[in-house]
Amino acid sequence: LKDAAAAAIYGSRATGGVIIVTTKSGRSGPPRFNYSGIVSLQSPSRFAEKVSSLDHAILSNEARANDGLPAKYSDAEIAEIMSPGFKDYDWEKALMRHAFQQNHNFSASGGSDRYDYYVSLGYLKQDGIVINSDYERYNIQVNQNLKISDKLKFSLKGGISPSTRTAPAYTGLFDLVAQKPRLHAIQSEDGKWLQHPEGTGNGRNPIALASEDGGQELLKNTRILGNFVIDYNPLPDLTLTGTYGLTNTQTRLRNYQKKITYYQQYSPEEVASYTDFNILSVDNSSSIFQNLNFLASYSKRLKEHHFSVMAGTTAEWYSELNDYVQTRDFLTDGLYTIDAGSGDRNLWNISGSAADWSLASFISRLNYAYQDKYYIEGIVRRDGSSRFAKDIRWGTFPSVSAGWVLSQESFLKDNRTISFLKVRASWGQVGNQNVAGYYPFANTLVQNTVFFNGAPFRGVRPGGAPNPLLTWETKESINLGIEGNLLAGLLEFNIELFKEKTKDILLQLPIPTTFGQAAPVQNAGTVENRGWELELHHRNKINDFSYGITLQVSDATNKVIDMVGTSPRIAGNQITEEGRPMNEWYGLKATGMFQTEEEVANASFQNAITSPGDLRYEENGGDPNRITPDDRVRLGRSDSPLPFGIRMNFSYKAFDLLIFGQGVMKNLQLSQGHTAFNFDRDNSTVRTYHLDRWTPENPNARFPKTRNGQLNNVNTQFSSFWLENASYFRLKNLQLGYSLNTRADGKRNANPIRIYVGGENLFVITKYLGYDPELPGAAIYPLPRMYNLGVNVNF
Repeated sequence: LKDAAAAAIYGSRATGGVIIVTTKSGRSGPPRFNYSGIVSLQSPSRFAEKVSSLDHAILSNEARANDGLPAKYSDAEIAEIMSPGFKDYDWEKALMRHAFQQNHNFSASGGSDRYDYYVSLGYLKQDGIVINSDYERYNIQVNQNLKISDKLKFSLKGGISPSTRTAPAYTGLFDLVAQKPRLHAIQSEDGKWLQHPEGTGNGRNPIALASEDGGQELLKNTRILGNFVIDYNPLPDLTLTGTYGLTNTQTRLRNYQKKITYYQQYSPEEVASYTDFNILSVDNSSSIFQNLNFLASYSKRLKEHHFSVMAGTTAEWYSELNDYVQTRDFLTDGLYTIDAGSGDRNLWNISGSAADWSLASFISRLNYAYQDKYYIEGIVRRDGSSRFAKDIRWGTFPSVSAGWVLSQESFLKDNRTISFLKVRASWGQVGNQNVAGYYPFANTLVQNTVFFNGAPFRGVRPGGAPNPLLTWETKESINLGIEGNLLAGLLEFNIELFKEKTKDILLQLPIPTTFGQAAPVQNAGTVENRGWELELHHRNKINDFSYGITLQVSDATNKVIDMVGTSPRIAGNQITEEGRPMNEWYGLKATGMFQTEEEVANASFQNAITSPGDLRYEENGGDPNRITPDDRVRLGRSDSPLPFGIRMNFSYKAFDLLIFGQGVMKNLQLSQGHTAFNFDRDNSTVRTYHLDRWTPENPNARFPKTRNGQLNNVNTQFSSFWLENASYFRLKNLQLGYSLNTRADGKRNANPIRIYVGGENLFVITKYLGYDPELPGAAIYPLPRMYNLGVNVNF
């Protein structure tokens, strides 16, 4: 549910849209059983390959020569690298692995006219594609419906889901692995962890950190859900409904980082260094979310008129508790309990927090339909939040929608081409109260420890600047839509136009550092979004062959209307300004590469060592004689326009095929080469595509000349050159199934057995050079490619 009128019934939780999930229920009749199981093989889906050890050494020396520095690798060392016995090391392969996953679910359902049930059991075991990681989860769900009488019904749904996740104790592993060239060994021949030259992750070995020698993080999570509903019909057209729901989450996290001994790479018998401490962190938290609803609904049909009325009240409560302790300097890695840590309390870190919020609402809704072709709906809700001060914590949010089924009119009713056609429009408001901190309107104090004459003293300090005037953020939406069914169901379409204006946005504005506290949250700013969505469905059946194709595509643009006097705001490589889209890329405009010294001399001054092969930047209003930050311009949108998806399903007799893919048609993302393509202190993530760099013999190269980076960042300033086309199409799911529809005696099986094979994230089509266009970044956890074998049995 996306438009404000449809989502308004859900209140402040609906500011980003609503996804409704309906759990299964039983049906009257004998017990029915279902088993579904799937086993999968996972592997990393995409890597940007690093250059070989030889290419790395050559490029490193070339970069240093271009900066007037002596070579890093001597002729003898290069000869050694070229020798047949020299080994290249694949750091990504050492960190990642092929991993298995299994998922099993069993359910039973049945019942009578008065009572029905649905019970399900599930088990998931997933070995992580990163070494020393896995995930295991159990889940139990019980749904029951009881009809006491024709007027009174009960529904009870409950479930519990305990899970355990293990992972390496250290973080930032992908970033460290990205810095390791192939010529650095991972371990000595006798299994010792090796330290590497200063500059590559401060010598840290990410494979050692990821292994069991580096420790482990253990996260245990238990989630309990319950929902109780009572329906009472005192009159034939009147329904009274009471609902109580609860979600309880318990989380226990233990992270133990072991002390690692590193040895010299070229003298593995010599100890190089140790990690500072072995550290234990324990983080326990619990939370409870409760909601209580009382609703009255009345529905009546009088000939061609049908109307319904609903009114009620809802309440939500949330509370959480967190305890954290960290200690270090254990005598042995075999005993890591809190009391086994250092006796020096200065090495301890203890903290805790507790928070809660509540929300109360009153709701009313009126629906009216005439001849089942004219529809109108109005909703008014009033919400009060504990996160705002008493006098301004209530907000009123109305909405209205209307629809017209044109295909019911006489001029279209018997049309052979148009089976169904409806136009609709809506306007509505939804409030948002989700703000960091639970009492941002109140003065708060937090504990603080300071040291005086070497001794710790505990006291309190202000927890941040309050804002007693803080109140609701409001999103106002206008939606226009048309949906239809053509050619007796062969083609269905849905077209949506929308405009959203979010006012009084809850955010922290930048303030001078002399203020001395964190900036208060304010109602500041207005942003407008406009866009459209298109969805097409085509279905057909020809004898034993049937198929369906669904295409979805959309686009949206935003514009900042009001920044409360802070426009423009520049944050890193992005700019936000009134009248423009949010977070546009902002940098120098590159116009190519210098090819001659004469071109360098005739251009605006860029850098003292600029020479042929370096990037050339356009002068845009700054100092006309030199390139400065004042020459930066907007370079394009940083969001992802025109996302799309396509789903195709085919069936022929007992066979079925499902294909699903998604992508983005326009996408500008920062190239990994921007931060990677230099050899500063041997810190390098040079990839094979960087081999296409400028040299006098290769003037039309993809990348500029190599630079060491120790002197000046000549080519790594943020510019249009490093913005890359990250549009893509990814095959997300492919599944081929076969249903055993006949029994051994030749009769048709009422409960066919379906077996299938398939895959997820099988391939991606893109020009993006980085790890993954769907998850752009210099060093990220790649999406796993999965190969599946599954079965579904009903009996």
